Amino acid sequence: MRFVNVAVVREERILLTRREDFDVWCLPGGHVEPGEPLVAAAHREVREETGLEIRIERLVGMYSRPRWLDGTYHLALFGATVAGGRLEPQPSEVLELAFFARDEIPADLLVGQRERIRDAFSGGSGLARSSPVVFPFPSVEAAREARDDSELSRREFYAEHIALPNASLELVAEDELGPTGR
Repeated sequence: MRFVNVAVVREERILLTRREDFDVWCLPGGHVEPGEPLVAAAHREVREETGLEIRIERLVGMYSRPRWLDGTYHLALFGATVAGGRLEPQPSEVLELAFFARDEIPADLLVGQRERIRDAFSGGSGLARSSPVVFPFPSVEAAREARDDSELSRREFYAEHIALPNASLELVAEDELGPTGR
């Protein structure tokens, strides 16, 4: 499984999307299509989810989760700036879009996002990280089915069944986000 995330920074603020499936915040991004270059996937995902055109400025890092789902989770995080377009969320995936300053990052983030946001703000480049987190369901589809069968809100389900087992790996004080790379 190959993924991309993009840290789109404007005026020392980073763009986050609030996901429809679990009602948590994350960087724009998603799956890389078969045969698609990583940079092309980054441009496509940002355009689809946010309506923005971007200029990729650097590779922040590569992230692996050898114990996530089938063990083939690899993600490239790019740093970018806005090159055009206008903010327009993709309704089927994104509930809300917003730019956040370092000290305004929401607490309810998708697993792994706090580390990536910190790395993007730090100005880091070419980082390589591996995480021991384990996905607590056999598939994403199974997680969504369990979510839909529960009486919890999407955010409550995520916090109880996906985020909390991994919470100790996500704790980063906001002052650790470091200076912006811009």
